[in-house]
Amino acid sequence: MENLMFLTTSSRETGWAFEQALRSGAARVVVAEGNAPPDFTTSRRLQLAAREGATLGLLLAPERFGTAAASAAETRWRVTPRPVQAPWSGPGYRLELIKNKKGSRGIWEIEWDGTTHCFHLAAAT
Repeated sequence: MENLMFLTTSSRETGWAFEQALRSGAARVVVAEGNAPPDFTTSRRLQLAAREGATLGLLLAPERFGTAAASAAETRWRVTPRPVQAPWSGPGYRLELIKNKKGSRGIWEIEWDGTTHCFHLAAAT
């Protein structure tokens, strides 16, 4: 996948590598995992690097003690596992858009369809 980049680094290098990958524009989407959410200054630097490289950056970071640190991110999502509703259904997730600078927030429940290899909105229970 030439348009997707996953970063796997030691914790000290993640921020630097993420910023460089975003700024380079080498991929349309860059995904990185961090041990903690970045502080506001770091998140702003990452946002500017993504804009410069015309790249979507996804930083996977744990939420500390149920509250999120201040961030320059355009959106913030909380993703939690959803119990399997039936033996034939795939894994599911609850997606919560908890911050959105350009619009409304919301909650969606999705599940994996092993036949189509896609996520779909889960049927209402």
